[in-house]
Amino acid sequence: MYRGLQPFHDFPEGPDWWDGETYKLVIGQIAKMKMNFIGLHTYPYNPTSAGLATGTNEPTVWVGLESELTETGSVKQSYPTSYANTMRGEWGYAPLPTSNYSWGV
Repeated sequence: MYRGLQPFHDFPEGPDWWDGETYKLVIGQIAKMKMNFIGLHTYPYNPTSAGLATGTNEPTVWVGLESELTETGSVKQSYPTSYANTMRGEWGYAPLPTSNYSWGV
């Protein structure tokens, strides 16, 4: 039986914005709670979703054919990707430069 977390990467509050220490903290807490699973929820590339509330091309997932891999398993080519950021204007958030944040960055 699996018990754990499945954080969604495409929300600004999600793991796109976690640093290494936050990952270690979350995974450490999972272990303390006797959980045994962390699944990173991502979406594959969807060229029609850019700017919509459905998420866009995430770097943590690649969808392609076996012929698009090298002999060692590296991807030969990929589509454009980016992590969630304040200028994408997705999921009900208006695009906003971090310089405009009320309390700074």
